[in-house]
Amino acid sequence: MKHLWRLTVFSILLVIIISIGCAEKAEETGVNQEAPASQTQIVRYPVEVSPAAKTDWAMKISSTGSLLPYTEVAVSSEISGTISQVLVNVGDRVSKGTVLAKLDDTEIALTLKQAEANLSQAEANFRSAQLELQRKEELLKEEAIAQGVYDAFKTQYDLAKAGVDAAKASLELTRKRLQDTLIKSPINGLIKLKMTEEGQYINTMRSGPLFSVIQSNPIKLKFSVPEGYTAEVKKGQTVKVGVDAYPGESFPGKVTTIDPHVDPLSRSIGLEALLRNPDHRLKPGFFATVELTVKVISDAIVISDKSLIREEDKFYVFVISDQTAHQRVVKLGPQREGMVQIASGLKEGELVVTLGKEALSEGSQVQVTRQ
Repeated sequence: MKHLWRLTVFSILLVIIISIGCAEKAEETGVNQEAPASQTQIVRYPVEVSPAAKTDWAMKISSTGSLLPYTEVAVSSEISGTISQVLVNVGDRVSKGTVLAKLDDTEIALTLKQAEANLSQAEANFRSAQLELQRKEELLKEEAIAQGVYDAFKTQYDLAKAGVDAAKASLELTRKRLQDTLIKSPINGLIKLKMTEEGQYINTMRSGPLFSVIQSNPIKLKFSVPEGYTAEVKKGQTVKVGVDAYPGESFPGKVTTIDPHVDPLSRSIGLEALLRNPDHRLKPGFFATVELTVKVISDAIVISDKSLIREEDKFYVFVISDQTAHQRVVKLGPQREGMVQIASGLKEGELVVTLGKEALSEGSQVQVTRQ
């Protein structure tokens, strides 16, 4: 009995010691065993959104090309001769009919005087033959001369008349040759090349062009687009052109020509457009960046391409409603300049996440930080 009592007392003391130790430990660690469990907090992800906007959306194709003269004409001499005067230089602006150079016309001027004299003589001979024939007609009526005599004078009259016609033709031909000593521009434009000098002998059988004249208002744009756009491009569509010489400026034009075939090497189709160039700021040979508008979609829904998430062959966005994110599959239209047209899947005014979409899933709670 005494041994059992000692064992009981020892057990009670051990329990008291252990309890005191646990209390001290709890105080050291700061654990309050009587504190209630904390309530669960709702996590809201910060996002930026932008409303889906409705607008007229232009479908555009970007390309590059070159500017060319609207017309380029090689000017040659109609007749052989020696250049006596050159009146223009490269870069000069000329009008249609402007004299570019002159040939020595001394010999032709003398020939012209002779042709004028020949015509005068032929006309005098004709008048004489005409009067003589009239007299012979009277005599023939009176039967004072034979028919054969009259016929001889009629032949002389016909020859005199033909002589006048020949003299007139010779005179006109000489006048033309004199005019041809003046080498003129056939168009309004600029002198691109000058390939002759004073004193040079021109042989029409061997000499090449003397000048090259270009017309650059309007100016021609030549460019191409991938063959996949063949069905989209049409005459009359608008282009905007930029050139390095005038950064930040754009020059409008319209498509005038579409090649009837596809280039087998580049797999592209060639196009030409005309641009107004009244001040001649645009120069033939300029490299050009081209923006071709092929279609305008009315009342199109447009969003930032930052909103798009791609999953295999589908695209989707997150739409916010009552601070909740909803995943929405969308069908894309054309894209440009950081924006994309939505063919289906969105309505005007819906708030679409532009920043913070990576952390979201269907039903995520959000906090809109910027709209």
